Amino acid sequence: MRIWPVFSAPLVVVALLGTLTACSDPAPTAPLAPAPQGPSPDAATPSSPVAAVRVSPAPAVREEEPQAKAPTRTTTRPPQRDMTRFVAAVRERLPEVVIDRRDEEIAALGEQTCAELKRGRKNAAMVTAMTDQGLAATDARTVLRLARTAACPT
Repeated sequence: MRIWPVFSAPLVVVALLGTLTACSDPAPTAPLAPAPQGPSPDAATPSSPVAAVRVSPAPAVREEEPQAKAPTRTTTRPPQRDMTRFVAAVRERLPEVVIDRRDEEIAALGEQTCAELKRGRKNAAMVTAMTDQGLAATDARTVLRLARTAACPT
């Protein structure tokens, strides 16, 4: 016994074509330009044929949907370092140490001290590092204290 297919090939083709053409838009018809109402004074004969001009339709303007904005993070920033205050405090408390240093150099010392504090370096190790750079131990402790109060964010 042979089983015949329920749908034949021509029927499937017709069904697909019908489905595909049903989903498409009809071909746009271009409107004709209006014919002149009366004969123009330049016309040689009053019964001359007027050619119809097709006007193409304006392209459809597609409005774009507004794109969703990426979610913004609301994080609190750490307080900014006040190196100006640190430089002024060091110049006031240790004038003999910083007499030959520019403000940028003193600010760099404060930033370096804050970075070491943030890493969790011990006070004794920091004082030792500053004494290796030429500061006296008491001056290094003063710089460390001034950095904690004036430069490093809390």
